[in-house]
Amino acid sequence: MTAMGNVKRILRFACAAVLIIAAFCAAAAAAESQTGNDADFMALLNQYRQEGKAEFEISLTKDYFDEIRADSYAKYTVLKLRCGMAEEKLRYTFSGDLLFSEVKWREPHVAECENDADVAEAIRGFLDSETGEFQLVCGKELSEALQKNNHIFVYMGWNGIEDFGLKYNFSYPRVYYFENIRKSSIPWALAEDPDSFRNAVDYMWRENAGHFFIMLDPDFYHSLQGDRETLQILEASTQMEDWKSKYNNYYCRYEFTDVTYSPEPRLLCNTEEDIQDSVRRMGASGITSFRLVMSRELYDAVRGNSFKRLQELTSDAGMSSGDMKYSFMGTVVVYSDAVIHSDVVRLTSPEEAMAYTTDCVAKGEKEISLFCSEELYKLLIANISPFSFSNDSMAPLFDVTAYSGIFDFTFSYSSATHVITLHVENLYPGTNILRAVNSGDESALTDRERETLKQAQSVADSCRKDTPLETARAVHDWLCEKNTYVDDDGTDEDDTAIGAILNGEANCDGYADAFCLLGRLAGLNVRYQHGDSYNIGLTIDFLNSVTHMWNLVEIDGSWRLVDVTWDDSEEGIQYTWFNLGEDRAKRMHIWNAETSVALLAQTDLSVRPENEYLVSTAEETEAAVRDAVNRGFTDFELIYADEAGEDHHGALNILSHELPSSYRYSWNERMLTLSVYR
Repeated sequence: MTAMGNVKRILRFACAAVLIIAAFCAAAAAAESQTGNDADFMALLNQYRQEGKAEFEISLTKDYFDEIRADSYAKYTVLKLRCGMAEEKLRYTFSGDLLFSEVKWREPHVAECENDADVAEAIRGFLDSETGEFQLVCGKELSEALQKNNHIFVYMGWNGIEDFGLKYNFSYPRVYYFENIRKSSIPWALAEDPDSFRNAVDYMWRENAGHFFIMLDPDFYHSLQGDRETLQILEASTQMEDWKSKYNNYYCRYEFTDVTYSPEPRLLCNTEEDIQDSVRRMGASGITSFRLVMSRELYDAVRGNSFKRLQELTSDAGMSSGDMKYSFMGTVVVYSDAVIHSDVVRLTSPEEAMAYTTDCVAKGEKEISLFCSEELYKLLIANISPFSFSNDSMAPLFDVTAYSGIFDFTFSYSSATHVITLHVENLYPGTNILRAVNSGDESALTDRERETLKQAQSVADSCRKDTPLETARAVHDWLCEKNTYVDDDGTDEDDTAIGAILNGEANCDGYADAFCLLGRLAGLNVRYQHGDSYNIGLTIDFLNSVTHMWNLVEIDGSWRLVDVTWDDSEEGIQYTWFNLGEDRAKRMHIWNAETSVALLAQTDLSVRPENEYLVSTAEETEAAVRDAVNRGFTDFELIYADEAGEDHHGALNILSHELPSSYRYSWNERMLTLSVYR
C-alpha cells in the first residue's frame, strides 16, 4: 500500500468519525428542544400568542406526544384553550412534530368544570366581567347532564341573557363555546320558589314593568309545569291584574307581556285559619280592599250556599260589610269597601246589644255593627219585613236603636254572618243634647239644640221635686200644658224634643224625646220605648195597631210606663197613661219583652188620680158613678177589671139616672175604660 493510499484511508475514517460525532451532537441538540410537559407546551403557546405568530412548529417528546394525542387530543384541546388559540390548522409527524398554520388568537377565557356548581359559577363570572366569548370544558358525565337538563340555557338565563350562540364538540373532554351573547333588554328576575316568584313580580310592579322575564330554578319550573293549578294560584297571589304569558323550556323561563297591576294586597290562604288571620291583619292595617287567594280545596270548601262558610269566617274575624266579587274559574275572592272591626265580641243578649250600641253612640260612631249570636240575630230581626204584619210589635232591633237614642238610620243584615250594621244618620236631639251635657262639649250641637238645652235646663230645674214620682209628674204636666199633638204633616222638629220644648208642637216621638231629655236633666232614670199600640183615634187604624213611642221611668226601684202623648187630651191633662204597671200598659201598648225592662206587675193604685175608679162588679160601678157625680167631677174614668168589661152597659144606665143633663162618653174596648165628660 502506498503512502497516498494510507492517507486517503485515514481521511475517510476521519470524515466518518466527524459525521458520527455530528450526528450525536445533532441528536443531543434535538433532544434538548423537544417539549415534554404541559407547562412547557403552554409557555410556548403563550409566547407565540404574544408574538402573534400564525405559523410555527413544536416538537414533542415521544411520551408527551402520545399523551397529547390520547383520547382524541383531549389534553391538547384543553391546553390550547387555556392559551387563547381560537382557530388553527394542525399537522403532525410521527416523530413528534406539531405543525401549526393559520392560527388565530384571542384572550383566553376558559373554565374547566367538574359539576353544575362550577358551570353556574363560571358563567356568572364571565358574564359579570362582560366577556364577549368564553369556553367551558366539561367531563363526559357532566356534559351529558347539562345536555339532558338544559342547564346551560338555565344558567345563562339566570344572568339575564336573552340569546347567545353556542357551539360544542363531542370529543373528550367536551367543550362549549359561547359567543354572540346578548343580554335581555327588558327587566328580568330569578325565582327559586313561590316566595321569590312573588317578590320578583312585586319588584316589577314597583317598576311598573309591562313586559318582563322570570327565570326559574329548573326543579321549581318543572314542578309548576306539572301543576298548572298551583301556577294559577301563584300568579293570582301577585300584584298582577291582567297579563299574557308564555314559557320557554330551554331557559326555564316565563315571559309576561301586557301586564297591568292593582295595588290591593293578595293574601294566600290554605286553611280557614288563614282566612281569618288575613282579614284581621287587613283590619289592623286599615286596609279596605284586598284579595283572598285560596287553594282549590279551601275555595271549594267555603263557596257553597253562596259562600256562607266564607261569610261566617270573615264575620268572626271582624268583617261586618264589604263588596265581594269572585270568579267561577278561579280561586280568588276580591273584597272592596270592607269594614273590619278589631276585638270583635259576639253579642248574645239584648242587654249586651243595647249597651254596646249606646256606647258606640256615646263615642259618636256613625256605623255600628252588631256581631250577634245566631239566637240574638233571629230575635232582633223578627218581624223585620214590612210585609210581616202582626200584633207582636215591631222588630226588636228598633228597641235597640230607640234605647240608644238613634232617631234616623238605615241598616243592613246578613243571615250568613249574623251581623247587623246600623248606619246612623241622626240621633234624637234629646240624646245628642244629653251626650253633650255628659261630655261637657257642646261644640257639635246645632243652634236649635243649644237653644233647646238652655230652655230644657230651666224647665228641668223647675220640675225637680222631692220624689221621683213627683218629678216625673211635673215633667209630664209641663209637656201636656205646653204642647199640642200634631201628626207627621208638621215640621221635622215635631218628631223631636226641639218641637216639644221650643215650638209647643210634637208627635209621639217628640213627646218621648222631650220627656227623656227633661227627665234625665231633672235626675230621673228615663228610657225610650219603641213599639206598637192599639189605635185610640190619633191615627188611622191599620190592621188594628200603629207604630208608637213612649217612655219608661224608674220610680222606687221599679219601671213604670209614661205616655205623655195620650195624656195630652183636648179635655185637659189626663193621667190615664201615667205611672202604669204592666197590667194596664199591656192593654194598649205592644212591646217586645225580650228587649225591654220588666215593668211593675200591678199598677200602683195609691198614686192614681182621684177621678179614676177601678171597678169589677155592678155594685162597684154604681158606687163609682155616684161618687164622681157627688164630688162634681167634670170628667172621670171607670177602668174595669178584665172579667168585668161587659158591665159598662150598666154604668151607662146609671149615668142616665144620675146625670139627666147631657154628657159624653167613650168606651175603649182594649183598655176596658169608660171615659165620661160632662
